[in-house]
Amino acid sequence: MKLPGKLCTRASSSSASTASSSSEVTNESATSSSWTQNTDTTYPIDAMKTAPLAPASELAGLTDADRAALFFTAYWALNGLQQSEVADYANSTSETYSYHLVPGSSSKLIVFSEFIPSVNQTDYMFYALIDGEQVAFYNMYQSKTPITSLASQYSLTVPGTTLRPSMPEIRDSDMNMRQLIGAFKSDKSFDQTKKGLHQGADIPL
Repeated sequence: MKLPGKLCTRASSSSASTASSSSEVTNESATSSSWTQNTDTTYPIDAMKTAPLAPASELAGLTDADRAALFFTAYWALNGLQQSEVADYANSTSETYSYHLVPGSSSKLIVFSEFIPSVNQTDYMFYALIDGEQVAFYNMYQSKTPITSLASQYSLTVPGTTLRPSMPEIRDSDMNMRQLIGAFKSDKSFDQTKKGLHQGADIPL
């Protein structure tokens, strides 16, 4: 299935769209008949924001694969997908979804990509920046350009051990990781999503 390349917007104050920039996108639909913008009264990301915080010990015990599955789920929840739909996407037979660690970032960065075998093409979707218990997502606009330096190609400054993106985060994506655990990790779809995601090659900082 071909997924929407960039975040969709919705008609509410907490719309899930990219933050304002010259690259801001408008609503777009996917070619897959399985894609439908969620119209439920409770929007998935709004429901996440009412979830209780998981204990700090659960956050400390997350693996890289756990974090990747949580972030992938939250990203698509911002698009209006339910968790079971996210698991279906992660296990798609027409695309392969990967997460990439970034050595030198003190485990603060994870990049997400999709590989489309039919056209032998890799698209970079978004990256997650972890700051303590918080995480925020930054759009990569389905870039097809190989990454030789994430910092230089995506305008990340690295003063000392601090990472500072020059672009604004995806709207509504600044989230508490303990709340993501509380919202998503116990759902039966979480393990399916984690199983479907691949760990790709490291991305140079």
